[in-house]
Amino acid sequence: MRKYFEYTREENEYYALIKAETKKQADFIYWRDVVKREEEFARTGLMKEFITTELTEQKALKLFMSSLQEYETEEEIKQDFYNADNEGILLLDIDLI
Repeated sequence: MRKYFEYTREENEYYALIKAETKKQADFIYWRDVVKREEEFARTGLMKEFITTELTEQKALKLFMSSLQEYETEEEIKQDFYNADNEGILLLDIDLI
């Protein structure tokens, strides 16, 4: 069963929406794909200071839909949401790219 987790951090506005089977898997994905390049965070332990909120599928879809690009239709966005890998990042703060 897919679950959706929203990650924010108090010290900055970094944001991620992750789909995973469990919170533990979502935390791993967040660490591996979002924080991994932040060696200072790893050394100081700041990677543990994120806020995780489990979202309903409807709320996650609404957030995902907010990323609608001018060249994409609403149906294409929904297909991307449901056809995405079983786990992984659905949305990521542009400052992290």
